[in-house]
Amino acid sequence: MSEPSERALEMFQTALSMEEKGYEFYQKALTNCQNEAGVEIFRMLAQDEVHHTRIIKKIYEKVSGGADYADLLDEMEAERRTEDLGAFFHAVAAKHGKDIHAATSDIEALEIGLDFERKAVDFYTRALAEATDDQEKRFLKEMVAEERTHVQLVADTKAYLENPADWFEAHEKPLLDG
Repeated sequence: MSEPSERALEMFQTALSMEEKGYEFYQKALTNCQNEAGVEIFRMLAQDEVHHTRIIKKIYEKVSGGADYADLLDEMEAERRTEDLGAFFHAVAAKHGKDIHAATSDIEALEIGLDFERKAVDFYTRALAEATDDQEKRFLKEMVAEERTHVQLVADTKAYLENPADWFEAHEKPLLDG
């Protein structure tokens, strides 16, 4: 690998900081969450942030030393969540049903999480547009995809907790007699 650019090193440092802050936020949110569905979602998101942080730290070490990191990208892809997050959320919703109640603080935490995840998508998308190295592009494409999945998961969770009956009607396609 060629000498790392200042832009690339700065991008990885920023990415690491974002993922660490995301973990801290989701840990706090799951500790304070007042319903089990939210706790399950926040726990899963916190685990994903730990995974991202671990990989980014390893990549940064290699990049700062001018080393190739294709092996870490392979590891990142191999460790990608194999479960469909949409199916994961549907299972959580089905388990907790239509009669779940969320505290305002839970909804607010999801709004903050949604904003955080959208900003992560924006950050990684902008970085991808500036990337020149193939490995960096591969990493950023993976991160954009994962963060977009998080946006959808948090948005679904928020809609579900705000109005479970409406969420079930929209997603479970009930038959209406007429």
